[in-house]
Amino acid sequence: MEGENIFHGLLNLVPAGISRILGEDVTGRFHWIEHHLCHASSAFYVSPFEEAAILSVDGIGEATSTWMGVGRGTSVRALREIRYPNSLGLLWTKASRFLGLASMGSGKPWGSQIWGPRTIFTRCSGSSFSYDQDGRFAVDPRYFQFRTANCSAFEELFGARRTPGDDIEDRHRDFAAALQRVTNEPFWPWRISFIGRLAAGIFARPAALRSTASRTV
Repeated sequence: MEGENIFHGLLNLVPAGISRILGEDVTGRFHWIEHHLCHASSAFYVSPFEEAAILSVDGIGEATSTWMGVGRGTSVRALREIRYPNSLGLLWTKASRFLGLASMGSGKPWGSQIWGPRTIFTRCSGSSFSYDQDGRFAVDPRYFQFRTANCSAFEELFGARRTPGDDIEDRHRDFAAALQRVTNEPFWPWRISFIGRLAAGIFARPAALRSTASRTV
């Protein structure tokens, strides 16, 4: 969490910095809103639904990576969350680095996955990634080493990481397809235990929208 502590330390300097620019103290006018609550609200309040289950899946917001809640009328409230380092969003970020793409270019392996088989799915799951019948998932931070450029664990399983500019090989597509399946797995328990209780479901943030399961959940 060292990176998050640094981020929040810098964030807390913003009110004073803006006050200096404006020449008046406006620190008391700042109101910090929870990361996933913002995403959930932005999705629910513009939807046509009066009541809906809301799922926000991101890299990390504060200490939460996955947020499940419900929207009713003019209110949005949290029901369950999954916390860092268990993060589907950061898993895609790490995969982007392995595939020689920008760390924020995780939409590209999402596109590549449709061309690849899922024959290496078992290499992505097991001890390094697990989930239970309620859809709670866990990743091994020693394996994925989030927030570093080290991809040695991936290389042990899938070969050398791709250098930017090199051709995209079948093994890269295979890897992206397996990653998509890993992303999909928790969605089915979420549908049964959470989303299926209400008539409508809303998805927020890239990792939730990136899962092909979102089309059928």
